[in-house]
Amino acid sequence: MSNSARVGKIDGRRLRSARSRQAILTAAVELVEEGSLVPTAQQIAERAGVGIRSFFRHFEEMESLFEALDLHLRDTYEAHFAHQFRCGTLEERIAGAVQAQADGYEKRRTLMLSAQALRWKSKVDRQNSGCQRS
Repeated sequence: MSNSARVGKIDGRRLRSARSRQAILTAAVELVEEGSLVPTAQQIAERAGVGIRSFFRHFEEMESLFEALDLHLRDTYEAHFAHQFRCGTLEERIAGAVQAQADGYEKRRTLMLSAQALRWKSKVDRQNSGCQRS
């Protein structure tokens, strides 16, 4: 096998691996948003269309999945709460800020409920909530 064929094969494997990892993350978010606040690895793997072994190849334990999900979603959920209201009357700015906060919480409601449900066993969720226990 030539070096270029080997590089193409490696790149293909990496691409497939990246797609599988993304499918797992997407599946986990979808399941939570549909109301399964604590989906199992098996449920996530099935939704992602990957085998359970592939799931655990990407995420050795559920905690590593929680960490990856936190990084994956951080920008989107922080954006919901980052609005700065500098125009209008004080009342208009307050109303805009309150509405933005309410919209952000409503949009991420099930993800936050999932984090609360997992807090007892997830170091990532405890850290994000300010409840750090060893």
